[in-house]
Amino acid sequence: MGFFDLAEIETYPNCPACKLYENCLSPKMEIGGDGEKGILVVAEAPGADEDELGTQLVGDAGEHLSAMLERLGIDLHRDCWKVNAVNCRPPGNRTPKDNEIQACRPKVYEALRKQPSVVLVLGSSAIKSVIGPDYRDNTALGKVGIWVGQQIPSHRWNTWLCPTYHPSYLIRQNDDALETITENHIRLALETMDRPVASRVFDPEPVFLYTEEEIKYFLTQYSHSSRKVAFDYETTGLKPQAPGQEVVSMGISDGKDTVAFMIEEGVMGAVRSFLASDVPKIAANLKFEEAWSRTFFGQPVRNWRWDTMATQHFLDNRPGIASVQFQAFVRYGVQPYNEEVESYLKTRNSNGLNKIRELPTHVLLRYNAMDAALEWRIAKDQLREHKQMRIG
Repeated sequence: MGFFDLAEIETYPNCPACKLYENCLSPKMEIGGDGEKGILVVAEAPGADEDELGTQLVGDAGEHLSAMLERLGIDLHRDCWKVNAVNCRPPGNRTPKDNEIQACRPKVYEALRKQPSVVLVLGSSAIKSVIGPDYRDNTALGKVGIWVGQQIPSHRWNTWLCPTYHPSYLIRQNDDALETITENHIRLALETMDRPVASRVFDPEPVFLYTEEEIKYFLTQYSHSSRKVAFDYETTGLKPQAPGQEVVSMGISDGKDTVAFMIEEGVMGAVRSFLASDVPKIAANLKFEEAWSRTFFGQPVRNWRWDTMATQHFLDNRPGIASVQFQAFVRYGVQPYNEEVESYLKTRNSNGLNKIRELPTHVLLRYNAMDAALEWRIAKDQLREHKQMRIG
């Protein structure tokens, strides 16, 4: 879970800096709507009508959204609270800048403190405002298409964050199919209102193994497991055939126990036995683990059963959403856990060596274990979703 500074919520230290308040009719617009059903709508910024009337979503885009919500039994202004990512009208209705979104975020936090049961996050600026503090990847945050339709459990706010397209975008596109898709996003979002966010908490509590005896014991147990087992390597580079490349650590999870350990000469045989065992095996992008298993351990992997990355592409073929990090966030609210290791895993080229061995052991093993545990959990959920699709 993430942590945040209460001072950021209680004060507006950066508000005057953006200067938008100097040239609008309704500066620093207050939160609107009665919120009778506990729904929070986060939009982009006031337009001309909103600026004139002093409340959110009363222009063409608001009317469009209001009609859509009405078909779902929701009154926008009575049942919802309303706030914008930026609460002063930008000149010429231009798209808000990132510094303006950041300066106005405390107002969004104020709305989130009302404890909404679901948050409709409309468009790019709202995604950056609401999701940005917990998923700090600016490239991903700017891609609306990977976020729409997700129902993200926010442990920070104990609510569901449900992004979809902004109604002004729907008006510009004038596409009936897009209208249907967006209305379905909102319908699914409303269905989350009665689901507890706590049910999506993920805490694998991994065990780090440091002796050959411990490692061999657990590898033997996993080799004879009656459950599917996910495993993940951390390596010195991308291509195992390149000179000097090695597997540095390994994480394994069967959904009950998760362990991680460094690879030393004394455990190589036990790893090979695990790879050759009949236990059903899971990975994310299994061709990576297969290539390293063959090249570094000299052992092909027996009984592959699931690839979370390939399956995610089957379930939802949008580019950019199949990684373990992204799926962990949108499925379980797990904030990115790679920030401490990311720079150490980079290489100058595809054959180069990274700096993974400079990482503290416990940091590397924690990262490796999280990957394995999440791959197991994602695979479990994907299996259920796959069956539902086949039944449907």
